[in-house]
Amino acid sequence: MLEHFDLQLVATAAGSRADEWRANGVSWELHEGPETNKPAAWLILRKGNADGQLAMWTSGEVEHDWGSSPADAHCEHREVLDRDDLDRCVDLLAARVRECVS
Repeated sequence: MLEHFDLQLVATAAGSRADEWRANGVSWELHEGPETNKPAAWLILRKGNADGQLAMWTSGEVEHDWGSSPADAHCEHREVLDRDDLDRCVDLLAARVRECVS
């Protein structure tokens, strides 16, 4: 696992998928947390009644949250080793959001 994962890679991953997401009715937002001893960035995806969030810390830890309602909420913790892992996480979150749309 990388000691300091570049959080800008979350924005890069989202930007490279933006056209595809727009074409499929998926909206997205990026957020950066405050400067702390463990900074984080968030990617939020929405489609219809479904949404998902990927929170990533500079440690390479990632939390996925997704669902279409509080009763249909899911969470998963992962560790990202490199940019390819991050890309897989972003794609997985987008697929899960699309699957939750009713």
